[in-house]
Amino acid sequence: MVPMSGNRRVVLKFRNAREAVDFVDLLTRRVKMGELIISVRSNTVELRIRGDKESSDIMLAEALKIYGVFKARNGGSMDLSVLISMAQPTHSVPFDVVTAILNEEGYYSELSGIKLRTQAPLDEVINVIRSVAFMYASMANLSITQNAKKIIATHSHINGLDIAKTMQVLSSMGILREYRNGESTVITASTSFEEYINSITRLNQRTKLG
Repeated sequence: MVPMSGNRRVVLKFRNAREAVDFVDLLTRRVKMGELIISVRSNTVELRIRGDKESSDIMLAEALKIYGVFKARNGGSMDLSVLISMAQPTHSVPFDVVTAILNEEGYYSELSGIKLRTQAPLDEVINVIRSVAFMYASMANLSITQNAKKIIATHSHINGLDIAKTMQVLSSMGILREYRNGESTVITASTSFEEYINSITRLNQRTKLG
């Protein structure tokens, strides 16, 4: 059976030439199938996609997914996998932590399936992802529960503290505690991540009121 032709042509416009080049770089890193011909003229990218229909459909969908994130540069719906490709974090990142931080920074944000819906600009989203990744890498060899790591990373970013200082502060507040399991010690949290977020949100609201 001869596969149906899936030739596609699409023209995408960007804010400037630098953004167009960044799009092409990201697209070529993520798309590894079929034949993709790219022409860049200033802030315009022309894509000609050739191959069978299934491969062409997949490549076109991927291109539009990436383009959607660039279009949401000032807030909008951003695909999580594209954000990861853009940020290239040094450690895996829990996106509920990223969302919580953005909300605490004043940008309404929520996770919706495989997308982040946010009022935050793209640059700030990338910055938070990299910051959280750095903090998780710093905790990689420490015996800390996942719930406690989320609280530590969020508190660290919001307050501009390193991991060691953050753990000291949270311990003095009674939020972190040590649990001995035989000869090993595990750091746990006395509250859930959700309860911690609710508490700092209430505190910020009271502070604004006065």
